[in-house]
Amino acid sequence: MNKKIISPVAILIMLLLSCGRSSEEDLLEQALRFAGSNRPELEKVLVSYANEPLKLEAAKFLIRNMPGHYSYADTTAVICYSKEVDSILTAMHDLPKAVIQHAIDSCAMRHGMASQKIVFDSKVISADFLIRNIDNAFDAWKNGPWAKHLSFDDFCEYLLPYKVTELQLMDDWRDRLKSFHSENLKDLSLCDVHREQAYSACRKYNQDLHDSIQPDHSLSVAYPPVKVETQARIPFGTCDQYAVMAAQAMRSQGIPIVRDFTPQWAYRSQGHSWDVLLASNGMRIPFSGICTNPGDPHKIEEKMAKVYRYTYSINQELRTLNQTKEFVPRLFRNTFMKDVTEDYLSCTDIKVKAMSIGKQHAYLCLYGENAWEPIAYGRLRKGMAEFRNVGYNCLFIIVQYDEYGRQHPVSLPFVVQYDGSIRYIEASGQTTRNMELTRKYPVLDYVYWWLTRLEGGEFQASNEPDFKHYHLVHKITDCRAIGFKVAVNDTIPNCRYWRYYSDKKGNLCNMAEIMFFTREHDKPLRGKVIGTDGSLWDDTTKVKGKVFDGDLLTIYESKEPDYAWVGMDFGRPVKMSHLFYFGRGDGNCIEPGDTYELFLWDRTRWKSLGKQVATEPTLIYRNVPSGGLFLLRDLTKGHDERPFTYDDNRQIWW
Repeated sequence: MNKKIISPVAILIMLLLSCGRSSEEDLLEQALRFAGSNRPELEKVLVSYANEPLKLEAAKFLIRNMPGHYSYADTTAVICYSKEVDSILTAMHDLPKAVIQHAIDSCAMRHGMASQKIVFDSKVISADFLIRNIDNAFDAWKNGPWAKHLSFDDFCEYLLPYKVTELQLMDDWRDRLKSFHSENLKDLSLCDVHREQAYSACRKYNQDLHDSIQPDHSLSVAYPPVKVETQARIPFGTCDQYAVMAAQAMRSQGIPIVRDFTPQWAYRSQGHSWDVLLASNGMRIPFSGICTNPGDPHKIEEKMAKVYRYTYSINQELRTLNQTKEFVPRLFRNTFMKDVTEDYLSCTDIKVKAMSIGKQHAYLCLYGENAWEPIAYGRLRKGMAEFRNVGYNCLFIIVQYDEYGRQHPVSLPFVVQYDGSIRYIEASGQTTRNMELTRKYPVLDYVYWWLTRLEGGEFQASNEPDFKHYHLVHKITDCRAIGFKVAVNDTIPNCRYWRYYSDKKGNLCNMAEIMFFTREHDKPLRGKVIGTDGSLWDDTTKVKGKVFDGDLLTIYESKEPDYAWVGMDFGRPVKMSHLFYFGRGDGNCIEPGDTYELFLWDRTRWKSLGKQVATEPTLIYRNVPSGGLFLLRDLTKGHDERPFTYDDNRQIWW
């Protein structure tokens, strides 16, 4: 998920609002005052609904919570950018996606998208636009087939708002998008079961969007076009971009949708955002907008610790937090969200021993992309930090921030165990152990699906180029996502031809790297690459030569899925001492030749335990303190890294 850029406007608004808990009428008056010279436009909306009590309350809800919402100040420049992106997509639709990405990002630079000024909605929104939006939303609620079940409060959050995300153009998007891939929705009226079911409508519409857009997460652009129709033509995007697109499109059809997110996964870098349908039976059904349908499993096994929902209304608790004189991290400067962790997880309230640097508030952190990332806030009282609704079996640390925004850890790392108890992680000063390390990052799902393609594969040696007669060097039975060293038995004679043979149907000979060694040389022996010619889909980036290019992220994927092979002709019979091999993976196993550094968390910082240049697919660190939290970093290349503990002679990832 892309990190959202949170504007400082929320803090400004908080300073303008009163510090006490205000009534709804007080908040309405404060919002009208904040509108300044645009106040007459907002008052015009209230006057227009003087005889329609429910619409009047809806208008008050929008105006009362409007301070802090913002849009582009120069819509002309932004619309020009969208039109130029349209032209790029038309001209380049058959070019590689990376070329399209570069062209769109270059276009964004030319139009100065990074420096576009913003303006508060309250100060520029027109009465006519707001009235049309309210009327259209009420029509979808009262007269449409898929939102009649909403309470007034749910209607205000799920369907009424005039925008789905900040920086969305204040145009007639509801009317404009009504025909956007909606031609099949009318078919639902033919079935009495589906006719007024929001679930059926959402599922059918989302599938139509998926089939048209063909979502691809391989790339993204820095500044999505402001019009959904243009953004939907870009052949790639992030989960957040797709979630916004789906929410806008579905609300235009009267399908009630909101967006939820986890700011940081509990076991790897980045976070994730998705859509949520409020179904006709009252259930809230999560799904990855455009990518997966409601009702399909959604990240069932992904470990989360906190989940939030984007709202239109102001979170008064966050408002109060931002009124303090303390530094507030970027995530919580956005006051338009609320905690919905209980909707997703078994969770618990916790109290944790913590030091203090003289601040009232503390922040619960997960390890993110090479740093501790705050995911929850709480108060610190009498040496205890208190947090609500925290997920189990996750590694946390508590920090406070000084006035310059610098983090100060104020607790030991700890795990919230399934019984609700706190297990602190601290290195022992009394006992040590040896550690054998094979990776620097956990094995994720996309790597797992490739691993079994190695099973049954054989390394063979022969003096015949067709391997009619051969010597079996090694048969693969261990498919872990690590590098392997194979000692060549002395009974294997000198052979000219050495190969890896994929001994299973459909395995595509997915090998990333093979290195052959003789006793006389400490570097891989080179020869002529031999094997099954071609590659799947004629992809020149996955030919057999990639197995010997020294790059663990390039692979061989054979043209023929069954019984392919790859190897080397050394021009003469040679005696091998050992070989290394690496199956298709993510490049996070130990790579010979790279320099690594092991770190131990030492109460408030990472302390180095030394550097090593890997000579084999494993690293051995000796006399390491027991019981601590560790981090292994590849200093040569790559950025993936993850804390781990070491138990039962293996790395336990957090």
